[in-house]
Amino acid sequence: MSSFPNSYTGLLPRDSHQLQCQTARAPDYYGLGVRLGIYFAWLQAYLANNMIPSEIASAADTNTIFLLALLVAMIRCSSIKMLEQIDGLILMHLSGGTIFGIFSIWGYRTRRYVDDGPKAIRFFGGFGTHSRLIVSLAVSIFGLWYWLYAVTGSLVAMGSPEEANDLAVDPPNSPDCETLYTFMFAKVRADGGIRIYYIFVCICCTIYFGIMLLMSSIAGWARVRKIVNLGMQKRWADTSKLRFATGFTYRE
Repeated sequence: MSSFPNSYTGLLPRDSHQLQCQTARAPDYYGLGVRLGIYFAWLQAYLANNMIPSEIASAADTNTIFLLALLVAMIRCSSIKMLEQIDGLILMHLSGGTIFGIFSIWGYRTRRYVDDGPKAIRFFGGFGTHSRLIVSLAVSIFGLWYWLYAVTGSLVAMGSPEEANDLAVDPPNSPDCETLYTFMFAKVRADGGIRIYYIFVCICCTIYFGIMLLMSSIAGWARVRKIVNLGMQKRWADTSKLRFATGFTYRE
């Protein structure tokens, strides 16, 4: 599988030597320092979501910044062919760990709803929520591109003839390193059946985050119109904040 993060190790058939593969860009994208920062940000968010409500906003902002940095690296380096297939795979897993692990767009993974019930929605819906929505949607779209095209040849594979210049490693990777593997309770080929599963997940995430962004944008526009109307009527003491109701009881 992988001696994560700087090399990729697979086993050749029995009685053969161990296959050692490496990527030149690993320290730049997901070196030890970068990964520790991401893992500690996950831990901070987990503790805040479950124990320290006052820190939920700052923890969400920290993880948004890390996720945005990963997104910029993936998009920029893919466009100039500085990202290899294995690099994109690991960055996608790190991004997925943030989105599916501790990220909370509307606060449903936090104790706010345990403490305040449906009224907890008043803590969400601002600039931070929209930022998380946009970044999550962009990651989902990139993930869809990655699993549709990158693993089938749009990105450079280790051990391929295209692995040269800034992507070259010493010693050179064996052509046997060209096959990309991932982990889904077992070692599986990334361009095999698991690829269909990831494409489906990315499509669902793109649809979900897209709808949420559209609806929140409509709500934002409604609030702007309310601000304008209140200003024209000189009702400066009235609030422009829209009041939302979930329709659920506390137990629901």
